[in-house]
Formats: sequence, structure tokens, C-alpha cells
Amino acid sequence: MKRRGTLLVGLTSWLALPSQGQTLAEVRLPVRILQDRTTTLYVLDIQIEGKNTSLILATGSAQSWLDPSQGHPALVNRQGPTSRLSYTDGGQVQGAVVDLALTLGDWQRKVPLLLASSLEGPAPSVVETVKRYLAQGVLGLRPGMFPGIKRVSLSLVGSRPALILNPLIYSSAIALPTVGQTILLGKAPTYRTQLDSGTPFIWLRSTTAEGLGVRPEDLDPAPGSPPQVKRVNRLLKIRLGKLYLRFNPPQVLVVETDLLGEMDMVLGLPFFEQTTVTWDFQGEQVYVGEVP
Repeated sequence: MKRRGTLLVGLTSWLALPSQGQTLAEVRLPVRILQDRTTTLYVLDIQIEGKNTSLILATGSAQSWLDPSQGHPALVNRQGPTSRLSYTDGGQVQGAVVDLALTLGDWQRKVPLLLASSLEGPAPSVVETVKRYLAQGVLGLRPGMFPGIKRVSLSLVGSRPALILNPLIYSSAIALPTVGQTILLGKAPTYRTQLDSGTPFIWLRSTTAEGLGVRPEDLDPAPGSPPQVKRVNRLLKIRLGKLYLRFNPPQVLVVETDLLGEMDMVLGLPFFEQTTVTWDFQGEQVYVGEVP
């Protein structure tokens, strides 16, 4: 019988404190739960150009974007370089990229935001949620997105989920190297991984699923998805160092197409709901901690 694969990563203990003479201004932003039909997402209530705006938190998105037709009429016809985004869930966004004033608590800077002129997405998808006026866009998380911010922590566990800019203290069970937004998991083989709080699923390339011990009899059709997408019908356990993660059906999807691009896996909300995650933009590391 083929043994189920276990994903192993080296252990590290981490306690981050401000260096001597340095003061880090921690900004804590409450995260609100958004229930869209059978899908759970998380939303930040922030300001764009001084106006209250609700954006879905999608840490895997390479670009933050706004539907200006929802509460920002002055931005509808703004011009800028055109950009197009594609999401794992099938959603697509296109529009002009413009520098706009973004306010997150006490932090404010002008940052590039995509003003969506075209929104296409199946149900369920992040884009479809925005089209149904449950949110006004997406806040992504990538190096350079927040000038002056060295680290960002996300905790969705407990009664007070929050995104924290420049956390003063954070703990970790493992440290993972990054290349841009890509996390490198494991050693032999290495899995190119994306952490995306904007999807309610764990997505695995078919070869990755096989390496983690998923067999053909463990797969069922995924309702509402293309035939190349299957769902895992049993509990899937993944070990990251000393972290033991458990994903129940129907949280894990396996794809046989190039839907994931260069990624071997995408870890969505079922991952975040069992961990605390800190992105260290300067150190090019992601620290994953146990639930407090």
C-alpha cells in the first residue's frame, strides 16, 4: 500500500521584537466575516480617497482592486495603464491601474489600485461576490504593497480576527522562504505554494495530491466545477514542522489543468483558520504559528 505523503519543513522558534532605538507603529485592523451563500470570506472596512470602502481580504491576489461603480463615481472614468487579473476560482478583472490614497487605521499612503471596468466570474467566486454588491473590491498582499510596513500578520482564529501591520510581537512554529508571493514548502520535492485568504478551498495540482497520498478512489466530482476539478472525499492531513493541519471534505480540491499556473498548491481559508501567519517583507520569509 502506498504511504500517505507528509509535508515536512524545518523547525524554527521565532520571537520578533523591535530593535534598539526603533519604534514600530503597530496597526490592528479588525476583519469582518462575510457569509456569501455557502462561502465564507473575510472583509476589511477601510478608506479609499477618504471614503469608507469594504474590500475582501485576498492575500494571494497580486493586485488590489476596486469596483468604482460602488460608491466611488468620481473614479469611474480615471485613466491609467491597463491590467488584467485571473483567479483560481475562475474570476477575471480588468481595468486601469491608478495611484489612490489608501487608509488602513493610522496608516495612509498612495498605492496602485486597479479600477475594475470589467468583472467576470462564476458562482461562487470572489468576483461574483463583488458583483452582487456584498463588497466593493479586493485587498491583496504582496511585497511593496504597503510602503513603510515591514511585516504583516493575519489571524482569523478566535472572536477577534485581525490583520496587523508591523506587529510588535509574533510567534512561529516554522519559517518558510518566499520568492515574491510564492512560498517554497518542503525540500524534496519543493512545492510552489500560494497563501490565499480569498478562496475557501485548498487547491492541489494532481501530481501534488498524489505526492501527499491522495489516491484516485479519494476523488469525487466537484459540484459546479469543470470535470478537471475533483474534490477529496476524505480527511487530508498535512504536517508542517510541528504543525499538524487537518482538512475535511469538501475543503480540498484537486485540479488536472493549468488552473493553478506555476503553483503546486494554493492554501486558502481552511489553512488560515488553523494558523497565524506573518509575512516578513524585508526578510523574505513567511512565519506560520500555532493557534494561540
